[in-house]
Amino acid sequence: MGNSGVGTGISAGLRKLGHTSRVLVERPHPFGFKEDIIIFPTKIPSHFRTLKIIKNLLSIRDVDIFHEHMIIDPLYKILKLHNASAKKVFHYHTSSSNQYEPDPPNGRHHSKFVAVPTRLKVNKNSIWIPLPVDTETMKITEPKVEKKEITVGVGSDFSDHSKGKFLRMDLVNDAIENLQNKGYKINTLEFKGYKHTDVLHYWKKIDIWLDRFHLGFYGFTVPEAASCGIPVLCEIDEDLEQYVPNCPFLRTKPSVDNIESNLEYLLSYSNQQHVGKKCREYAIQKHDIVKVAQKCLDEYKRILN
Repeated sequence: MGNSGVGTGISAGLRKLGHTSRVLVERPHPFGFKEDIIIFPTKIPSHFRTLKIIKNLLSIRDVDIFHEHMIIDPLYKILKLHNASAKKVFHYHTSSSNQYEPDPPNGRHHSKFVAVPTRLKVNKNSIWIPLPVDTETMKITEPKVEKKEITVGVGSDFSDHSKGKFLRMDLVNDAIENLQNKGYKINTLEFKGYKHTDVLHYWKKIDIWLDRFHLGFYGFTVPEAASCGIPVLCEIDEDLEQYVPNCPFLRTKPSVDNIESNLEYLLSYSNQQHVGKKCREYAIQKHDIVKVAQKCLDEYKRILN
């Protein structure tokens, strides 16, 4: 329930494991993530809309688990009446409770997941589910060649509440200017305005990925970049490193010196190749949709039993 890259990835992984899984949304997602059932369709004539809503509701009578990715109270109440026996899981996507993702009402869910382990400090009984990526399709098959000018991909605004403001572009720009003054040819490319169906075209344009600073951990774009064999710079708080042992992502603090030092290391073609390969291997090991879906499935089975 609730469309997102996380929900879409988990659903795809469950299907690969041989289970029936459908992405149920209130309305389509602006980034173009795949949905299977739109409860309240808008792109059909109004006189057919009620019949379509009824058909959609009838199609989900047999579900065992509602995995909810956002609080949609009207939709939740409809589903509760429609299939009261289904077990319910809630999935937090942000690092802390806030106006964009408040805690759901107590007793509403049988289990809770978090996409970012920072959230475990607030919701201690939750389970961290690594961010999913389809490593079979999210990959660059063309051989990487050494380039005279390096392109650094940087995070940007993803929604109205401007998560991108936490990237600290002032620090990034200062670090890059320092490197340019040393004679390096380097530029930045913002991750902005891309539909998810077109995102692979973006990854093919960049050589290094710099994640935004605000979670104390990495966000959804990092496993995608890593799956494409792109070396990653991101912030990981020391107390969260226990969740990602042997992670090859370059730990980067929001400071000009640290950003500059890590970028300079990756400006070497051989270092790019070495770290990029390790990132790809890690994405397959930790973030592949089948492995992430299996972790969800283990918890589904526990609460069903």
